[in-house]
Amino acid sequence: RGGCMVAVDGGAGHVVGSAIFPLAEPGIAADGIRMLMDPRGALKIPPAYLPQIMPWLWRFWRSSYGSAYAHGVKTLTAFNRGVIEDTEALYARAGISHMLKRDPALYLYESQASFRAAKSHWDQRIAAGLKSSFVDAAEIRRLERHLAPIFTHGVISHDWAIVTDPYEVVMGLFGALQSRGAKFERSAV
Repeated sequence: RGGCMVAVDGGAGHVVGSAIFPLAEPGIAADGIRMLMDPRGALKIPPAYLPQIMPWLWRFWRSSYGSAYAHGVKTLTAFNRGVIEDTEALYARAGISHMLKRDPALYLYESQASFRAAKSHWDQRIAAGLKSSFVDAAEIRRLERHLAPIFTHGVISHDWAIVTDPYEVVMGLFGALQSRGAKFERSAV
């Protein structure tokens, strides 16, 4: 598939109302330093690039705590409240309702410690009105019988939907826009 649509071809697609926490959150600097120090870590910054990226890293870190972080959570919560319903309405107007399926996500934890580390975020989501349910090991096995029995805790996040095929969604939205008079122009940037 060509042109501007290549980026979405073959990708996964989710609409996630429960994503209310900024990437820059308390502890992100320590996590980043640990990843940089690990030769097999996911984060790499070439030393020659450090002077160029340092101002951005500083601002990113400053937004990871205090009032800046609280503002980020508040903003993302407001932004994501009702996002599934809004997406359903948009897809209905575009004639592609069949391309979105409500499907809760199951988050799994292998230990009491890992669950406890995540629980405050889940409590905040629930307090914000986002639908989530806590499940124990027995309920996890009932829901997903083929999983290894290593998971002790889980959370079902109900503010989730799955896009059947991101490419087809983009093409469906594109077609709906064109039928309403939008024009497509290709240019180099």
